[in-house]
Amino acid sequence: MPYEIVNRDGEYCVIVEETGENLGCHPTRAEAEDQMQAVAIAEKELNGKAFDVFLEVVSLKDSYKPTQGMVNEAKRGLEWREEYGRGGTQVGVARARDISNGSSLSADTVKRMFSFFSRHEESSKGGEGFSPGEDGYPSAGRIAWALWGGDPGFSWSRRIAESLDSDEKAAPDALSVGDFVSWNSSGGRSQGRVTRIVRDGEIDVPDSSFTIDGTEDDPAALIRVYQEGEDGWEASDTQVGHRFSTLRKIDALA
Repeated sequence: MPYEIVNRDGEYCVIVEETGENLGCHPTRAEAEDQMQAVAIAEKELNGKAFDVFLEVVSLKDSYKPTQGMVNEAKRGLEWREEYGRGGTQVGVARARDISNGSSLSADTVKRMFSFFSRHEESSKGGEGFSPGEDGYPSAGRIAWALWGGDPGFSWSRRIAESLDSDEKAAPDALSVGDFVSWNSSGGRSQGRVTRIVRDGEIDVPDSSFTIDGTEDDPAALIRVYQEGEDGWEASDTQVGHRFSTLRKIDALA
């Protein structure tokens, strides 16, 4: 089942070519390539219904469902914007549509939401017309605030963003060949052992068409995937490539 990466509204989305199904969007092409690689490996190892279930899971991985309070605010913001012709940008409108439809949002989208609220809290809430009863209510700032989910969206995105930021990633000099690492994959948290590191060049991932670029700031690692069996952790035949920025060093598995 061929896949492609398509740029949509500044994000890189993994698309099933045959059906057009969107398996997830990412802020960088590298992260989209990581997901496409994981899906391709799963397709090779799983068959029939098991792979269908995997695709359902991958579309929800690292995504977060808006609260009802956020949905109500986003709908209100869209209605206000149509009625008054002010407030927010096209990006804000697109975000409001996602929220009002109850669509799950990626971790990166949640981080951008929190960044928006943090940047605009003082200017929006401090401006006249933000609160009911004030002249000019709802102000352009109040409408923009609602488009992104309002106060419920601010508190929700803050909680998730702070949790995500606490998940430490490997620094450019933190890993060596032989180290064990973990990373977020489409089927959950995966583990493996680093077999090769490239800091200025490319790694061709065996048995795939994927190539991972490595730099001094974000080296690339070839990793032998480990799987847990009845007798403990064992090295599998599968190898994957990831940049250090997506990895976390862990204790040895074997």
